[in-house]
Amino acid sequence: MDIITSDNLATFEKEDILEIWNNEFPINMNFSDVQALDNYLHKLTSLKFTLVKHNKRIKGWCFTFNRDGERWFVIALSSDIKSKGFGKKIIESLKLTEKELTGWMIDIDSYKKINGEVYFSPIKFYQKLGFSIFNDIRFTNDKLQSTDIKELSAVKIKWTTQQ
Repeated sequence: MDIITSDNLATFEKEDILEIWNNEFPINMNFSDVQALDNYLHKLTSLKFTLVKHNKRIKGWCFTFNRDGERWFVIALSSDIKSKGFGKKIIESLKLTEKELTGWMIDIDSYKKINGEVYFSPIKFYQKLGFSIFNDIRFTNDKLQSTDIKELSAVKIKWTTQQ
């Protein structure tokens, strides 16, 4: 497995990312197609991608972007590489180049994935990696700027070099 960074994605890479996004996140976060994902990504500024590749296929990915004066991130791994250290490797590599990482994290285990399995909150994973949890700052749909994403319950998390 190779971990690489990129400033943009090829169409086939977006297809892999869409598949991982739709399979690994709760179903109410799914995008209808690559164009919907692309529309979401085009609204973000200063995008940078970190990709976990195996045999030219993306098995995991992360992207960072600027929003409201903060550096945000989204990360997802295909189920066949979860719990193998790739998520931690990606986050640790981002910590070497970023002064902060902010994200929305689903904090309840009541959502279902597209295959019917429960989506388990990764909040403890991020706490182990030094992220602070801001339980009083909750997600609202307008923050994602996407018409495809339905109602969610999420909390703000943040890591900074000052922690």
